[in-house]
Amino acid sequence: MAPCHFCYRQLGAGPRLVRSKEHIFAQWPLEDLEIADSEIQATHFSSAGDVKSTRHHTMRNLVAGGVCADCNNGWMSQLETRVRRILLALMTNDRTVVDLAPDERELLARWTLKTCYALNLGSNFEKTIPEAHRRALLAGVPNDVCVCAQQHHETAKFNWIQSSTWMIVGRNAGDRARLTEISKTSYKIALQLGKLLVVVAYWAGSGDRLLVQRGIHVPLWPASGPISFHKDALP
Repeated sequence: MAPCHFCYRQLGAGPRLVRSKEHIFAQWPLEDLEIADSEIQATHFSSAGDVKSTRHHTMRNLVAGGVCADCNNGWMSQLETRVRRILLALMTNDRTVVDLAPDERELLARWTLKTCYALNLGSNFEKTIPEAHRRALLAGVPNDVCVCAQQHHETAKFNWIQSSTWMIVGRNAGDRARLTEISKTSYKIALQLGKLLVVVAYWAGSGDRLLVQRGIHVPLWPASGPISFHKDALP
């Protein structure tokens, strides 16, 4: 059998390493937003805008296979418990992202990555997240990944998007062929839960930095890292 997607130990090697199905979203945020039984149509588009595949789910049935019971019932469950109070307050705008303490930002960043990685694994989209990034989540947050958040006046209760593009600055910025090649091993995943927006991004181009807009992207992780602020840049 294949290894667990997060700890990479062999599934089936022991009672705690049996294959389980990780619910991409815990039931509590879905119930709070009243979207647990909402039907969604996940559609994968080509770069030309053509439909490559479509899946139909209810929100409560979104799961990622290939996760061991030890991860599912261990650090993942503990992370959901720790972030719950913060996440619910941000979803309803009872707290603001900019007021989060550094340890709260890191906690929310780790939850965002765990959720986005599980969403990628369980969706009909390219699987470009490096093994090292998923392994790092067992103990913390990968250093070379950018996680940002913001809040808004929502018109829907939930949404998400996956792609591999972002505005960058650096040695590869003007080389379209090189950018296309780098995008094959890069990723961007954004989620909306109520009033909260979160986005994770990884760009595999050495020497490049992601451009983000001050006041729109509030960095959760890292406090300083592979990002540059640009007042005119809209990724």
